[in-house]
Amino acid sequence: MRNLVIIFIVFLFTESFPQDSLFVYPSGREIEIFVNANVEKSGHNFLYGFLVTSGLNSIQNISDFFVEFNSNIDSIVSPNYWSAGISTVWPDILMWSSRDSLYDIPPGNKLSEFSYISNGLPSIQSFYGVGAFKIPSFEEGEAPEASEIIGGDILENSVKGYTIGSSILPNPFIPLNFLDTLLNYDQRSYELGWITNQSTADKYSSYFTTAKTQLQQNDITGAKNTLQTVLQDVDQDSSGNLTSEAYALLKYNTEYLLENLPQPVSNISTYSLFATHSMWLKENSDILSGDIGVNEAGSAPFLDSQVELAIGIGVTTPAGYSIKANRIKVKQSSTINGDVYYNELDNNGTIAGSQNTPLELPLISTLPEFKSSTPGTNDIVIPINGEQTLQPGNYGTIQVKKNGKLVLTGGEYNINVFNGGIDNQIVFQSPSEVRIADKFDSGQGSYIGPEDTTTVSAKDIIFYVGGINGGNGNLGATPKAAIIGISNNIKANFYVPNGTLWIKEHSGIEGMFIAKDIEVGIGVEVQLNPAF
Repeated sequence: MRNLVIIFIVFLFTESFPQDSLFVYPSGREIEIFVNANVEKSGHNFLYGFLVTSGLNSIQNISDFFVEFNSNIDSIVSPNYWSAGISTVWPDILMWSSRDSLYDIPPGNKLSEFSYISNGLPSIQSFYGVGAFKIPSFEEGEAPEASEIIGGDILENSVKGYTIGSSILPNPFIPLNFLDTLLNYDQRSYELGWITNQSTADKYSSYFTTAKTQLQQNDITGAKNTLQTVLQDVDQDSSGNLTSEAYALLKYNTEYLLENLPQPVSNISTYSLFATHSMWLKENSDILSGDIGVNEAGSAPFLDSQVELAIGIGVTTPAGYSIKANRIKVKQSSTINGDVYYNELDNNGTIAGSQNTPLELPLISTLPEFKSSTPGTNDIVIPINGEQTLQPGNYGTIQVKKNGKLVLTGGEYNINVFNGGIDNQIVFQSPSEVRIADKFDSGQGSYIGPEDTTTVSAKDIIFYVGGINGGNGNLGATPKAAIIGISNNIKANFYVPNGTLWIKEHSGIEGMFIAKDIEVGIGVEVQLNPAF
């Protein structure tokens, strides 16, 4: 609902005029008008501001300025001695009118402070400028009939142009259609001179076309990356190649598209263990559920046996789930109950499922989005036998000493380093993302997962660990990027794209575990409960 003052345009100059059989309004078009629009975002709303300039070639002063819109409006600001509102005749046009001829905009002058606030997205809308003229007055009973008036429609009797106005949020939101809108804004902006050269217009057209193709191929992560490039470039181009109008159209509509794209969907959700470079399942580890995969055909060094995936002595994997890698070595006494996909296989164990070659790589072309950390400087130390509850926020190093308990209420936690001690409890009361800039290390005998009084499960808890091995990132460098300690009980998802995830012996882990390299210790049990 528009809770605004409803106004009619009233022209202040009148003079007596005898009735003719046909009455022609004086022209309101003897002006040269330039409008510069600027849009600023504040929360979920946008502030639309306009600078109106009367050109040196104007004959009349500018007495009225109108802008089309298509959204709810929260508030309107007018220059001094101007009034504003929405006409009952044209409900989609916002009108500003001078209340005194002394405050019209004369030729060669400009006036700002025309603005309004709306949650509507920037779009291309028409503006109208009206030059001041005198409307004759008529003696009683002499006013002409509407059919006898020419030029009485004030919008027709004005100078029209294009500017930025608000447009209602799309409902339903269809990303491919919205990209067509962005392509149109790009082309129209070039035609209107808001994009100053063809090469810049072509660049954005290419971005939006690429993003559209990526969405059609269900490559949502790729489309997001392309649209992030648009946002980077519009900030750079705003200093020369884009006017404030083109900047608002491209920036804020691209942001809206990014915010409303669906989350990427990929079949990575079937993997309990997924490495991008190499993986080593040590002896007697037991995969209870989930596929096992190494994404690429990598180059040495690998974790074990000079292959991307090494299956140790006595390892078991379940029926109904596959193992997939470029080169696989299965050691003696191991039992693979599911199917095996490979390009090279050295099998000394038992494969109950089918054997399939060749294998097309990568297994997953677009990995889930990795969410980087922006840590704070506030270090947290939980003493021996201590307990502390943390709200979501930004922290430095978090250290939990022996028998310490850390309760995370849920939400987003940005941390620099996490160090755990022996027999820790790290419990979560609601879904959480723990984003760690550097390294993660949990102590022996620790529990990490939902608080037992909640309905939260492993799929609701994600650790993003951005660190590398040691100081140089080499496979053999220490400490490893992420270490799950001996005999841990883990109910969470881990994503360690830049280094090794080392899961030490006799731990039980439930979730999905993604890393550059994954080392699974002796007797570890693995169960699938994916967040991705």
